[in-house]
Amino acid sequence: QTISSKASIQLAGKSTIYKLDLKVSDFCHESMTLKGSKQICFSDFGLIAPSKMGGLVKVNDFIEVAFIFHLNKIQ
Repeated sequence: QTISSKASIQLAGKSTIYKLDLKVSDFCHESMTLKGSKQICFSDFGLIAPSKMGGLVKVNDFIEVAFIFHLNKIQ
């Protein structure tokens, strides 16, 4: 089962809203675990991907962020 959600992610003082598709990995009457991941581009936040050694070593414009949410029922 998949649950769609939105999350606001802040990086370097700028926020961007992303759609997340989270999979239910554990479910019982008292708790639930949701897992998912999202590729986030540095350019979405007005940043340039880091580089080293005068540009000889470069990093991709994106990073992969993994999410794990543990939800518990409040009595």
